[in-house]
Amino acid sequence: MRKFLVALLLLMTVCLSAGAELQMKTEKTDRGQITYVTADDDALNELLSSHLGIADALILLRSGTEITGKSDLYLFEKDGVSYASLRFIQQGKIRFGRYGQTVETVLINLTEGSEASLDSVFSDMDGLSSRLDLYVEETVLPQLNTYLDAAELLPVPLENIYLSHDGLTVHYPSDRFSFFSGNSGAVEIKYFELELENEGIGAAGEGDVLTLAAEGKLFGVGQVSLDMTLESVLNAFGGLNESDFIVNGEIYEVEEPSLRGVSFIMARDADTGERLKGIRSQRLDMQGLKTGVSTRKECINALGKPRGSALLDPDTAESYRIAEGMLDVYTAGEYDLILYYDVNDVLSAVEIAR
Repeated sequence: MRKFLVALLLLMTVCLSAGAELQMKTEKTDRGQITYVTADDDALNELLSSHLGIADALILLRSGTEITGKSDLYLFEKDGVSYASLRFIQQGKIRFGRYGQTVETVLINLTEGSEASLDSVFSDMDGLSSRLDLYVEETVLPQLNTYLDAAELLPVPLENIYLSHDGLTVHYPSDRFSFFSGNSGAVEIKYFELELENEGIGAAGEGDVLTLAAEGKLFGVGQVSLDMTLESVLNAFGGLNESDFIVNGEIYEVEEPSLRGVSFIMARDADTGERLKGIRSQRLDMQGLKTGVSTRKECINALGKPRGSALLDPDTAESYRIAEGMLDVYTAGEYDLILYYDVNDVLSAVEIAR
């Protein structure tokens, strides 16, 4: 049998009063690494291991398979009950020696130490299902149909959903929806896009809009910054399609579901090893300033008077791949924070740029 080295590292312990204790561990060999969640309760630990596919992934890892696995964990409370939303993503040569990816999720009632269903945290499941179907049909399908077969996105499945601090991610069976990379298809939707802010599931983001912008980051898109190179972005989040040309630059999108609507801007013909020129998002909730919802007046009341403004006529807007309307520019350290508005003065996108 092939010799391997296993390392177990305790990364995080989550302990809630009168509830289950969760631990995040990492096991690795010279062929891969898996980070997974365990519980102090045997029954709950067995549930996590089997439901999320952790047990099978560890078998593959220990047998020498090239595999990586990562876990996501979001904790929240509702109506006096503590919950944990968990997701386990494994990928590598897991399908008869060929590349593949699987994603499994589970919702746990930590107060009782048992599995919970979505209807225990959402007050109207029929309403949620209808909103998801309508959103995917009107907002997601028109975008996806341009570069992959998304005919199987409706109706939206509710069996494999991960809840995070600002939105939910629907994970599809791979035979219904997959990306060109071979990864399982998924759609992330912000709570505010579904008008679910009052469900008590989400949590406000941390930081100040202009302070984060001065660090080269967009509020709500903290996993990326202008310090990153295009190469590092594509390696981390997967390229979605060919780049598009804009005035004096190129614009890229990535596969990562939580970055849907986020564009990465580079100078024209720049090397992928160069740092990003700009990051733009059309799906943001910046301390209550929401794309598609907030007005220019509300944004100025929150951020102050902009340094400069400009009108965007149809031709100019098209050349920048942005909605017709106008823009406001704010100084953020050595960067510019640009807020774009449509013809109705509603916030349509936000960009941090060099």
